[in-house]
Amino acid sequence: MIAGWMLAAVVGAAGATTIDTVLIRLHDEAAAATADTMPDATMTVIANQLRTGMVASGRTPDGAFRLTLVPALQVDTARNAVNRVRMLPGVVYADATTSAPAPVARAKSALDRRLMHRLIVKYKDPAQSLRAQRNLPLNAAQLDQISVAAQQPAAHERAMGGGEYVVRLLQAVPREQLQTVAARIAALPDVAFAQVDELKFPTAAPNDPLYANQWHYKSPPGEPGG
Repeated sequence: MIAGWMLAAVVGAAGATTIDTVLIRLHDEAAAATADTMPDATMTVIANQLRTGMVASGRTPDGAFRLTLVPALQVDTARNAVNRVRMLPGVVYADATTSAPAPVARAKSALDRRLMHRLIVKYKDPAQSLRAQRNLPLNAAQLDQISVAAQQPAAHERAMGGGEYVVRLLQAVPREQLQTVAARIAALPDVAFAQVDELKFPTAAPNDPLYANQWHYKSPPGEPGG
């Protein structure tokens, strides 16, 4: 359902009729965190589920593998393919997107006007990632280091199950400025990556015929418990 929702958002926002990229995050035991490509056996299994050619094109900051589909798939076909991949053991998530440049640029200009104050930071030290997985906070020295890079006070907000930390700045800033802050934090020698913590919103309703019955995807006041 989530994958279908995201695919619908891609079509609504970008006007795309094909999907050319799939992002797949695997459990740590299924692929090493430092590997540039998936194990060959895993690639074969995923290719069988996607039912199209694919080329590995790197990893995202959170460790997902980026696969370029060759040829690209029609939206409905891609939706079914992503749902098959999501059912595989070892898959944390699978998302689909398109690399259409013009609509993305238009969306970016609107997003850059929003004020934001949260960042996701992950450290290179595996012991620090283990602390995050155990829900232990950043220490004062680490927060001081982040504050210096951000040029304003920063506070620990919460740890994440993947070994990252959500950090909140005292003062919200435009998205573009926050991206610059993230780049400065990412340049710290002990930081693996830092990125803006963004909320994603659908821009089109899913075509699932049972969507109207799925109250938990809807927001108050229409669905108080959504």
